[in-house]
Amino acid sequence: MRKKDGYSIIEVTLVMMIAGLIFLMVFTALPTMWANERDSERRTDVAYFIDRLKSFQTNNNRGALPSGSGVTITTINSCGQGNTWQDFYNCYFNESFMDPSGDLYQLRIAECNASGTAQPCGYQASPFKSFEDYLLDLSKQDYTMHVIIGATCDGSNAVESANKRNVAVMYRLERGAVYCENT
Repeated sequence: MRKKDGYSIIEVTLVMMIAGLIFLMVFTALPTMWANERDSERRTDVAYFIDRLKSFQTNNNRGALPSGSGVTITTINSCGQGNTWQDFYNCYFNESFMDPSGDLYQLRIAECNASGTAQPCGYQASPFKSFEDYLLDLSKQDYTMHVIIGATCDGSNAVESANKRNVAVMYRLERGAVYCENT
């Protein structure tokens, strides 16, 4: 019998192919796993926003929402004593209220302009028919929480609520889905 001194080319090739498949599976799964983790943080941030809004209503505004709509808030300044959305954002958040990618969250405040209760809200001053159309436009990723006054969530869309103090907060996640949560 002859003693074997090493590995054959077939054995080496087989081991390299298996190692290559393992690396391929790991490196294709990691970006998806990271995106899912960032989307999970975004969902948590929306819930935190809603918690802070409820606190504002209870503590500072006798149950009313901050005043105004049709505005986009992009910066946090010093805390004022007013009851506008900018005042709410200034007083209840700080420079660390950022999307997991590192950009400060923006607020886009709008009132639901549906044709009746439980009807989908449209987006004012937009060529899109609904918030979902707007949010799913991949060119619009701008780290904006869409705050829709007088609406509740119906899946990934906002519908008009009978209670004008209800608020739906929508955010387009990295993986393309729309996340919506009610106050």
